[in-house]
Amino acid sequence: MSGLRSARGRVILVGVVLAVVLAGTATVAEAQPSELAGDIAAADRAAKTTLWLVIGLSALAFVVTAGAAALAVAVGRPLAALRASARAITSGDVKARVKASSSERMASLTRGVGEVADAPSPETEEYIAITNLTGDIIARLDKNGNWAFLNDAACQFFGKPREELLGADSRAFVHPDDLESTAQSIRETRARKALTTGFVNRQITPTGTRVVQWNGYPLFDEEGQYAGVQITGHDITERKRAEEALRTKDCAIEASIEGIALADPEGSLTYVNPSLLKMWGYDHDSEMLGKHVAEFWQAKEKAREVGRALRDRGSWVGELVAVKKDGSTFDAQLSATTVTDPAGRLTCIMGSFVDITERRRAVQALRESEEGHRELSDSITDVFFAMDRDSRYTYWNKASEKLTGISAGDAIGKSLYELFPEVKGTKADTLYQEVLRTREPRSFVNEYQIKGKNFSFEISAYPSKTGLSVFVKDITERKRAEEALRESEERYRTLFEQAPDSVLLIDGETGALVQFNDKAHETLGYTREELEKLKIPDFEAIESPEEVAKHIRRVVEEGADIFETKHRTKSGEIRDIEVRSRAVSVRGKGFNQALFHDITERKRAENLSRTQRDLGLALAATSGLEETLRLCFEAAIRVSGMDCGGVYLVDETSAELELAFHRGLSSGFVKSVSHYDADSANACLVMAGKPIYGRHQELGVPLDQAETQEGLRAIAVIPVPHDNRIIGCLNIASHTLHEVPDYARAALETVATQIGNAISRSKMEEALRESEEKYRKLVEDSIDGIMVAEGSEIGFVNQAALKMFGCQSEEEVVGRPFTDFVSAEYREMMAERGYARDRGERGPDRYEFKALRKDGSEFDAEVSISRVGYQGKVLRQAIVRDISEHKRAEEARQKAREELESRVERRMQQANDHGLTFRELTVLHLVAAGESDKEIAAVLGISPLTAHKHLANILEKMGAACRTEAGVRALREGLLD
Repeated sequence: MSGLRSARGRVILVGVVLAVVLAGTATVAEAQPSELAGDIAAADRAAKTTLWLVIGLSALAFVVTAGAAALAVAVGRPLAALRASARAITSGDVKARVKASSSERMASLTRGVGEVADAPSPETEEYIAITNLTGDIIARLDKNGNWAFLNDAACQFFGKPREELLGADSRAFVHPDDLESTAQSIRETRARKALTTGFVNRQITPTGTRVVQWNGYPLFDEEGQYAGVQITGHDITERKRAEEALRTKDCAIEASIEGIALADPEGSLTYVNPSLLKMWGYDHDSEMLGKHVAEFWQAKEKAREVGRALRDRGSWVGELVAVKKDGSTFDAQLSATTVTDPAGRLTCIMGSFVDITERRRAVQALRESEEGHRELSDSITDVFFAMDRDSRYTYWNKASEKLTGISAGDAIGKSLYELFPEVKGTKADTLYQEVLRTREPRSFVNEYQIKGKNFSFEISAYPSKTGLSVFVKDITERKRAEEALRESEERYRTLFEQAPDSVLLIDGETGALVQFNDKAHETLGYTREELEKLKIPDFEAIESPEEVAKHIRRVVEEGADIFETKHRTKSGEIRDIEVRSRAVSVRGKGFNQALFHDITERKRAENLSRTQRDLGLALAATSGLEETLRLCFEAAIRVSGMDCGGVYLVDETSAELELAFHRGLSSGFVKSVSHYDADSANACLVMAGKPIYGRHQELGVPLDQAETQEGLRAIAVIPVPHDNRIIGCLNIASHTLHEVPDYARAALETVATQIGNAISRSKMEEALRESEEKYRKLVEDSIDGIMVAEGSEIGFVNQAALKMFGCQSEEEVVGRPFTDFVSAEYREMMAERGYARDRGERGPDRYEFKALRKDGSEFDAEVSISRVGYQGKVLRQAIVRDISEHKRAEEARQKAREELESRVERRMQQANDHGLTFRELTVLHLVAAGESDKEIAAVLGISPLTAHKHLANILEKMGAACRTEAGVRALREGLLD
């Protein structure tokens, strides 16, 4: 009989383990029934095989003892119940599964579980050993909710020995906020008498609060009375955190103002965010997804070039011309990078897009002017550089140059440790090496000091095929904001106070403000008590109360909405607001959670951008100074909200101020302020070069009766700069405003810069007209030969050129190709350089050749060829100089210099402890003066590579680590006196 009981115990034990496994399978099947159908079918077959095996063993036992029949019943019924549950799970029929689980066979199984758990026998130990094979929590609660059984994983999870846990109240480990929901799940399990899966709660453990997903089924005794519940749990804390982080990142990408797209390795789009759809003029992502990225660019070959760059370097930053849905084009800046998996395989391509059409237009306008800000687009991008696997720089953008003061030419080819020796062993160095080793991207925040200022940089390193791509974003201001936010959190200790924008919780039915942060009432100018009494229509400036109520209900029904509106503050000011609203449910009640982001400044910036664009277009179409001043003044009035003022110009000779344009001022006032001497207080105020904002009476300059009677209140005095000097002054004032608005100040300073460029251009155009009249005389009187050709034939030649080539009249030269006056050995070289120039390739500005006179004699000449535009034609202008005497003199000077340097060099080697040569001392002087290798090469007439070699020799002889140390030591040792 003891053997039969042992066999019966083992069968029950097998049944318990199968029940636990099938309970876990049911959970997975509910989550992904289609994916796991094959696995569950296999479980069904395994259960069926086990059933027949047990039945066969039972039959054999029947021959040995009459008690085998009872064993077959005790084992067969639970396994039949398990098989029925497996079939129900496979079919996805929840009701069928409940029915199978609630049958008497399942009851029999659960009673068997209770017997095994309670019996202090070898079967109990075997049961516990099997349940300990899984890493999940397996436990049983009695009818009072106390622990009746726990496996090793459960004891480890709760951090206590089994002896201390058994009999303890399981509710003591449940988070207080989850007690009610947990009790409800157990009550439902008991009421349904069936397997319950997937209920989640938080458990308090020694390592902190953990999130656990539970499966449970009820236990009943032989009389059918509730005896407890058998449960299995899986710790999903990390998964929950990962899901939350992923949702946060998805929201950030969706809300980004930059266009963001992902493409598969073949270049087909797999994701586009709303900003990118809007940028290209599409209504839905289905219109773009699946198409190749090249379809959205004007130059398909350029797009393929970007693809090649991504394959070779892993990243690409540049500009392309994009084609919108309607066929129109716009300029876009693309920052693209490849994304690889931990094995280094390319998984996708990520691109960030910014519409730079307006910026390109501004750049084009500036390029046409004398200044030409050609590096505009580069100056507004983040720092980006690339390194190979040996930590040598392979790319160094303009932002990197600006931040570090190191040019791309000096950086590329050098290692990280050559440029920044102090980085060795730091957090940045460790991160770079880890990314190279693991091929996984890494990011961190680094505190750094540059030029005496403290900066915070967010450094993101991405693996590429050749090494690393590193993006450095200046987050100094963001870090300061975060620090301020943390201080606010310490003061207020509330969730809403952490938000930088207004956050409100609105009742979905009544529209009442249930909760809001301090930012909400501060932005609107109310106290917290005042705002608590208001509803949205009380400060909404566009929608009616009915429309507001309808809008709130729509958000609750549809889930979310993003829109722009206007709010009226307590003082009556109208502010532009971007609203991000989403529906939330709190204890079954619908609410509208709204985030109000004040975009007033952004709107004003957009207005400024449009004004600048319109002003640039208008200025490009006018040439007169008076019209130029009128356009600039009207733009200043439009962006500032002021009502009067004028523009002064500085006399280049006397430095006096003259009122060149005015509007909105009385005649008496204009007469009083139309002229200021160079030494007057007003002129000194302007020439100081700093903008001044304040009240008219508080400027610090004397006011006469006419100026006092004008009644001006707020006034802005903005010097107009150009080419590092003050050329005028923009005075904008108001008869009504008491102060110049903050937003208007930056706008006025921006317009003042455009005014400077426009005034300079107008003056240049006038000067150009005057210079054109003098041009021919200057050309004719030039000592250099000047020849102008259209195509290959000479169309103009001055007297100096005729004399140089031994000709008497223009007829001997005009109409002939320039190569007729070039020695035969140089003709091919001259022709090839001409072809290269036609292809847009850049060549030397000037070069030497053998020229040919009319009589066939040769002479040394230097020529400078440039392309000039004249009356819509592209001409070549050649300036030729006879350098025969110059070359002979230069050869003589070179020989004398070499002899002198040789003598001095011997002397200098004896005059310093380091054995520096004359040339090395010369280079050291230039290094101490802050000259780069390229600049040193230009001064000494050598190549940059030779200059770099001289510097390397100096560092070696002096034992200096870098050029800065060498310069400091040279000064200290008196080598540069």
